[in-house]
Amino acid sequence: MKSITLYLLLIAGLVARHEGSAHAATFTTIDYPGALGTIATGINNEGTVVGFYFDSSGGANGFAENSGVFSKIAAPSALNGTFVTGINDAGTMVGYYYAGAPGSGPYGFVYSAGIFTTIDPPGAAHAASNGVVGSWAEGINNNGAIVGYYYDSNGIRHGFADSTGNYTTIDSPNANPNVGTIARGINNSGTIVGNYTDNSANSIGFVDISGTFSNIDDGWSIASGINNYGVIIGTSYNGAFSSGFIYQDGVFNQFNYLHDVSSGNGINDAGTIVGQYIDSQGIVHGYVATTDTASAPEPASLALLCVGLFGLGAIPCRRSITNS
Repeated sequence: MKSITLYLLLIAGLVARHEGSAHAATFTTIDYPGALGTIATGINNEGTVVGFYFDSSGGANGFAENSGVFSKIAAPSALNGTFVTGINDAGTMVGYYYAGAPGSGPYGFVYSAGIFTTIDPPGAAHAASNGVVGSWAEGINNNGAIVGYYYDSNGIRHGFADSTGNYTTIDSPNANPNVGTIARGINNSGTIVGNYTDNSANSIGFVDISGTFSNIDDGWSIASGINNYGVIIGTSYNGAFSSGFIYQDGVFNQFNYLHDVSSGNGINDAGTIVGQYIDSQGIVHGYVATTDTASAPEPASLALLCVGLFGLGAIPCRRSITNS
């Protein structure tokens, strides 16, 4: 589940680690009107932001936002909340909803052209007595491939990839077999990112390329999303506060916008990022930002010149802040 708790984790660099600091070139707070709290989870190349918010009664609903216009997303079968977690360039969204009593676990969904379709991998449990149950859809690419995770009847979680109803289980070979793996993002090349729990109870981010897994780090980590240029976004935790991160071309850049608790959840091909932060009042806000992380690419990466991570002016800015 893409929740505040899950994002307060530690990350480090992929393969060779070089640390830096990303500064916000533009920063826009995203608050669903009247919400008690808002979390932005994904953004596509059209600039549409998705996520979820908590209303005055504490209930959760999904949303889509573009140019300051919000749309509420609520699954008709949802009794206890709808959470939108990803969107592709066609506007197809994924997420999960709670259809039964608390404790029964959620169901993943795909939402396209006004129609909700439940995503529930074979083996997903919804009535186990020994732990968390349910299924979550977390990310979708432009080919319609969906990734997420589910809990089986033994309370063990497994990542999955769904291509037109054909499911593949994604389990990191380094995961504690009694805990498991989460798949969170997928790009158009089919590269998958996520995290697993190791035998020391650490959450470790990973990249999965055609079944070959690479750890992001040996510390606590979450990799939340990856764009079509291989740029990864996620969240780090140093034991005191959380920070988002961007990993690009061997360089690991952390960012912490405004306050000591912030997360990186999604990234598009222009390098525009989304996530959430907690303000000094303890209120959760979504955000959209561009960063000054990207510089001139290496010769082997000249294609990145067209998109980079700078992307100034790629989104309308309702509140712009320089993070220094």
